[in-house]
Amino acid sequence: MSEKEKAIQRRDPLAESLIRRFGAVAHATRIHATSNRAITRLLDWLIHDLNSIAATRGDCKLELDSSYPFVNGAPIRASRELRAQMASFYEQLRPHGTGGFHLKGHATREALGAFFDSVREPPKDRASLQQWLNNH
Repeated sequence: MSEKEKAIQRRDPLAESLIRRFGAVAHATRIHATSNRAITRLLDWLIHDLNSIAATRGDCKLELDSSYPFVNGAPIRASRELRAQMASFYEQLRPHGTGGFHLKGHATREALGAFFDSVREPPKDRASLQQWLNNH
């Protein structure tokens, strides 16, 4: 089997869909609150992918290394545009000592919306920040 065939076999369409939808939500929530009707639709699609991965694989761990996304430790292909969206979201997370999130259980629109809304304005002091990270 050629290297190209191996690379195609390793592709994970569900994880790639998750990353595309995550990038769209991360980009849109920089401008709008998650109560925006268009963003609630994006959140619903993202939640569907998150819950599908968590249901089939036990959990879903999304990490960003600069602009490169990883789902459950596996690197995911992303276009330049999507990597730019991820990079800007990573820059929002980086000062707060986090580079992603780990979903255990079932994601909801309210919880995920609160996460994205709070990323814009997280607490400034260290103790409140740690409590915020534990709750989001």
